[in-house]
Amino acid sequence: MADNNYLDLNGVSYFWQKIVAKITNMIANKVDKVDGKGLSTNDYTTVEKAKLAGIAEGANKYTHPTTSGNKHIPSGGSAGQILRWDSDGTAVWGADNNNTTYSDMKGATTSAAGTHGLAPAPAAGAANRYLRSDGTWSVPPDNNTTYNDATQSSHGLMTAADKKKIDELPTNATLSSTYAKKSEITGVYKYKGSVATEDKLPTSGQTTGDVYDIAAASSYGAAGMNVAWNGKAWDALGEKFQISAITNTWMDTNLT
Repeated sequence: MADNNYLDLNGVSYFWQKIVAKITNMIANKVDKVDGKGLSTNDYTTVEKAKLAGIAEGANKYTHPTTSGNKHIPSGGSAGQILRWDSDGTAVWGADNNNTTYSDMKGATTSAAGTHGLAPAPAAGAANRYLRSDGTWSVPPDNNTTYNDATQSSHGLMTAADKKKIDELPTNATLSSTYAKKSEITGVYKYKGSVATEDKLPTSGQTTGDVYDIAAASSYGAAGMNVAWNGKAWDALGEKFQISAITNTWMDTNLT
């Protein structure tokens, strides 16, 4: 058959009949639409029908359990009553025993213990009293809060003069900046005495800053040399020397 064909009148009529036959068949097998209903993909299955058939008649009738913890509030009761325990899981209506009337406390004695209760009402004028364990309101045994100034032999209050002295004492900052600490003056020279010769200098027990005078000439210098212990050895400081006044004779001879 050639590619370029056409339908003649007979062909068009036949083709139309095919279409009509197809539509007719489809209409014959259709499901009529019912108002309020529509198609659904949730198909009703045989299994679901079996489940529904297995539900007994009256299955929606609920019976509340009567075991402990599941019981309803009982009927009855009247104004002023409350639910009271009767047995496990069961309550009954009963009177509200709300007696809140208490007696005063009973004080203790030397031979019997007291009992708890309300504090007894204090009498007029007893504003500064306290409640004792025997149940009575009493004046404090000693409410004297007046004290004398302290002395060297008795306790007491600090006097104004003593407080002024304390306030005038230097602070730690002032002491640190004004006075030297003991640790800061350990290296100060301390004259310990004189020895005849250098072999008499101490060889033990000396501390840093100890100073001795050596009367005779020594390896440290001329006679009268002063030596100080530097922590490891004796160190020469200086020797004695004498200053004499210039005489008139010297001036007459040299200042002409």
